[in-house]
Amino acid sequence: MVKIYNLCAESDMQYSSEQVGGLSCGRYQFKDHNVCSVQKMLQFCLDAALYLQRMEQYQKEKPQKDVTHAIVVHCKAGKGRTGMMISALMLFISMFRNGRDSIDHYN
Repeated sequence: MVKIYNLCAESDMQYSSEQVGGLSCGRYQFKDHNVCSVQKMLQFCLDAALYLQRMEQYQKEKPQKDVTHAIVVHCKAGKGRTGMMISALMLFISMFRNGRDSIDHYN
């Protein structure tokens, strides 16, 4: 099971769930070459962490054994916005102890 997170604020980079084969889509949009609010970053981290933990409210069907949950996070180039949010998520889920290690891992 996959959930796609679109960080693009650009109007030409928008799509619906139907356009991506019915996959679940999360939208946490902010402008390129900018940072988002801490609130938006926290909302993204909570949503992604809950999805990765296989929370039942995200499943449309009965939970299946041996189903792996994954997320896809993107922006226009896949560097700035995506890097910031994935690094924040890795800190949020305690994958790393500090921001430098999280960013280094992403890079």
